[in-house]
Amino acid sequence: MIQFEQVTKTYDLGNPQKKALSAISLEITAKECFGIVGPSGSGKSTLLRLINQLETPDTGHLMLDDEDVSRLSAKEQRLKRQSIGMIFQQFNLLNNKTVYDNVALPLKLQGKIKQKRVMEIMDFVNIDNLANQYPQQLSGGQKQRVAIARALSFDPRILLCDEPTSALDEQHTEEIIKLLKEVHQHFHTTMVIVSHEFSVIRHLCTRAAILEEGQLLDVIPVSPTEPTVFDSYYHRALESLN
Repeated sequence: MIQFEQVTKTYDLGNPQKKALSAISLEITAKECFGIVGPSGSGKSTLLRLINQLETPDTGHLMLDDEDVSRLSAKEQRLKRQSIGMIFQQFNLLNNKTVYDNVALPLKLQGKIKQKRVMEIMDFVNIDNLANQYPQQLSGGQKQRVAIARALSFDPRILLCDEPTSALDEQHTEEIIKLLKEVHQHFHTTMVIVSHEFSVIRHLCTRAAILEEGQLLDVIPVSPTEPTVFDSYYHRALESLN
């Protein structure tokens, strides 16, 4: 599904240049939930930007479905991007749009607006009662649910998650982990999750790549575990502190 073949990416930040990725070779299989971990500046987000075609490799090849992305025409690349959804750390919602309009935005941009599809996805992520509200009226967990619904609205084959829980408290983190697991099980989407939180990777992924200073140190198996979702903050505090 996703293959990196000796991929190198360097950013020109003056002298010296910043090598974000150094000869990365990596394969992510179809329908896998794959994690990427590493300290800040290790190249995690650059990997996602390459998959999403926001960046291009300096050397090496990125293959999606056995096609070298760099050899596709502009139209073919655009169509390929339409099969990739993205969930951001800071939600990236439009504050002047309702929840419904935020979720429907990708379909509207593609000229494929389908009200039934939007409502089905909103119901799946449990935000159908928020359709007419605006992002500033929502909690962090609700905002991330809207962002997940938006990413799922056009039925992507690949779902990229860039630190999807780092802006959330513990309770909302575990709720979003549970939701992402349900997304993977229900839609059978290939998911690539970048996180500095090992618990997120442990709860969701079956394999994880470890990056440091732009180099791939290892790809390791992960034994997924179920997160504990408490009924309330009070019960979480009792369990954690008592």
